[in-house]
Amino acid sequence: MQTDGLDLPTQAERADDEGLFYELIGLAGHALCLSRPVYKNGEAWAESHLYRAVQAVFPHVEPEVIRLGAALPADEVGTRSEAAVAAMQSPALRQWLAQADPAFWAQIELGLLIERGRLSRQPYDRYVGRLADETLIRRVADWLSPAQHVWSATQLAEFGVCNFRFFARRLLNLEPLETPEEGMDARQLGTLQHEILEKTYAEFKACGLPIALEHVDTALEILEHAAESVFPGAPKRLRFRPSARWADEQQVILRRLRQFVKFDFSEKHPIRKEFPGERQPHAFERQFGFREEARLDLGGEELRLRGVIDRMDRIGDRLVIIDYKSGSTKIPSSEIEQGRNFQMLVYLAAAQALVGPDQVAGGAFFHISDRSVSGALAPDDPVLDAGKTHIRRLLRDGRAGRFHARANGMDSGQCTSYCDFAQFCRVHVTNQDKDADA
Repeated sequence: MQTDGLDLPTQAERADDEGLFYELIGLAGHALCLSRPVYKNGEAWAESHLYRAVQAVFPHVEPEVIRLGAALPADEVGTRSEAAVAAMQSPALRQWLAQADPAFWAQIELGLLIERGRLSRQPYDRYVGRLADETLIRRVADWLSPAQHVWSATQLAEFGVCNFRFFARRLLNLEPLETPEEGMDARQLGTLQHEILEKTYAEFKACGLPIALEHVDTALEILEHAAESVFPGAPKRLRFRPSARWADEQQVILRRLRQFVKFDFSEKHPIRKEFPGERQPHAFERQFGFREEARLDLGGEELRLRGVIDRMDRIGDRLVIIDYKSGSTKIPSSEIEQGRNFQMLVYLAAAQALVGPDQVAGGAFFHISDRSVSGALAPDDPVLDAGKTHIRRLLRDGRAGRFHARANGMDSGQCTSYCDFAQFCRVHVTNQDKDADA
């Protein structure tokens, strides 16, 4: 039986499975070993009704819990993988495995050699993100040249956090396999909130009013209509399946955006302190690097830039960049100074290219979830020069094929709080005293 291409076993078919289970356990002549996983995706996995039935028949048998990755005694292994782990503690089993399956054992020995290399202080090699083939290095250098490559703020941030992260995502084109789930993910939620705010401020701009407390009711009324027009088509447009709580989720989002707009129009907004003066909404979802060229001058070469600025407000005859962030994690200007995040540097350079160097007052990140501001910068801030120095270093590394897994700061054993390639790059077991330039 199938529905939409999915196998759905009938009650009779499930009964056949149970019959097969009892038939198989009845074939045991001397001993019977039943095993089951106890965790799935890091969470406890309940036993099946068949397993519980066996426990009820043999209540005196105490289950043995084997820790994930633990070595079993040599005489208890049941698979080739278990034998490989046990062989590390049993010379006799190791000798037998090398003779019985030499290709498999050669692969294990290569893995051991690679792991010892990671743990040692020897220079980075091809197993730790360092390209070795000269032809390949030249091809990568050409790809990263100003003539060929167009940079986004996201790409530069990936490169800044970890060379290997950029290598895995941008050169190897690796993407995580994600299990489809009901409802929106963080990216879709961010896009939805951006759409509503863009529509709200664009319509408010048409009123010709400043962003001020006396006009907040007008803005909130526009917000209500904008949300009503955006919500209905969101699941199809953003490609997510609405959950049973979708109606309630819309109200939560709208309530959050109401608080955001109220704070934006209040006298307490930190933007007023960073960039004093009457604000007028000016531009929304302003693209750069598509039809209008934008470049970042690094002194000696210029990088082509591409991206979208969420919003620009006008204060007097100058513009202020407002970048929305769905989360509450702050992005201080020190992130640029440390070479981990170049987003505001890119936006400031792009805005100056679009409207002129003297027309940009600065920019800041505006966090929707807690209505806070972080990373406020002016175009002449010395932090930006430090960021450009880091970018020049990253370009030298990339063009020389140096994509070694060397984190620019560690967070719980990773380059950042979350990374799709944390298991892959194995930075947590790599000796950080390796010579990066050797």
